[in-house]
Amino acid sequence: VDTIAPEAAPEARAGTGTDGTNVLAGTPWPGPAVRRIAVVVGTYTDLPQPPGSAGGLMPALTGPTGSIKSLIEASSRGRVSVSATVFGPWALGIDSCATIDAFSASIDAVEQQAESRGVSLASYDHVIMWTPAPCGGSWTALGEAPGTYIQTNAPYPDTVESRLHEFAWTVSHEMGHNMGLLHAN
Repeated sequence: VDTIAPEAAPEARAGTGTDGTNVLAGTPWPGPAVRRIAVVVGTYTDLPQPPGSAGGLMPALTGPTGSIKSLIEASSRGRVSVSATVFGPWALGIDSCATIDAFSASIDAVEQQAESRGVSLASYDHVIMWTPAPCGGSWTALGEAPGTYIQTNAPYPDTVESRLHEFAWTVSHEMGHNMGLLHAN
């Protein structure tokens, strides 16, 4: 690892160059790494209504403000961005209360549905399963740490603007778990 002396010219230090570009050790940052997100809106046999409208979901995913994209770009200082594709609603064909581990059962059901539709979830960095709360659970989201899958029942879209932020913050938090970050003690 090269280090730069504190007295080096400002544009040669890590941070923002004089022209506003991101620089690291004097070399312009090549641009943001893009994390690909698949959002699967899913329903269960015992909970047949999706948690919200798939069509209105894009502002929470990639909108210019208050979205997952804007949160990730701000927290990474422009080094990471996101793109998103929404699928569904898909009937997952399972009862949300029929298993002790609804998270794993949902992953299996989503993978089966994707395969039957010719969708390759392996090409995504994160797969967000947006479903009703399984078996009436009181949690908002779960994310593999590390891993790919996130399950959320965060309430969005809604007529209340704060719901967009709640959804975006919740999913961004779980994406951190996917990338190996744990809760601080």
